Amino acid sequence: LGELAHKGMVRVIPTTPKHYHISDVKTMMSAHLKEKERLLEEMRSRIRMLVLPSQVRTTTASPSSVQTFSGRQEHLRAIIDLQDSARKHIVQVAPLFVGSFAVRKSMQDAQVRGVSVRVITHAVTPANRPAIHEVISHGGQVRTLASEDLISTMVRDEEEFLLGIQDYRKEEERLTLRSTNTAVCTVLTKTF
Repeated sequence: LGELAHKGMVRVIPTTPKHYHISDVKTMMSAHLKEKERLLEEMRSRIRMLVLPSQVRTTTASPSSVQTFSGRQEHLRAIIDLQDSARKHIVQVAPLFVGSFAVRKSMQDAQVRGVSVRVITHAVTPANRPAIHEVISHGGQVRTLASEDLISTMVRDEEEFLLGIQDYRKEEERLTLRSTNTAVCTVLTKTF
């Protein structure tokens, strides 16, 4: 009630105990809704004026083979896209190899389709043990590389790759590079 009084929706009657009064509910609600609509329109105007980096496009003769984006959810979505479109093999460096339920399900579906999977992770931990077990139980390979400086990488069919650039120990925002550059795909795949 104090919050409603602060917003001007109710009037406090200074008695002991306090009493509250609403003079005209329809008028009060109508004024409140008009104010919310005004604020919403103001926000829409601000949003229309924004130009996000992902919306800026340069016109070139051919589209770029590289995309960049940030955020963990966007990175996980890209992993799922690559796993869902894989036909032959997936090679992945996953420092933590935890992912999400959707990522693990997508990996499992790829393996059921006959996609060969090879994964390198920092170590086997209680958090990644279920994901490792799933990959191995479907015929995949998992290796550990005792280095805390692994870079999140995934290559699909030597045709497309993801490269996550961040220092996860500093909890930095993830920047992901996605590309169909075949030379990089070949080099990354041969590294495995």
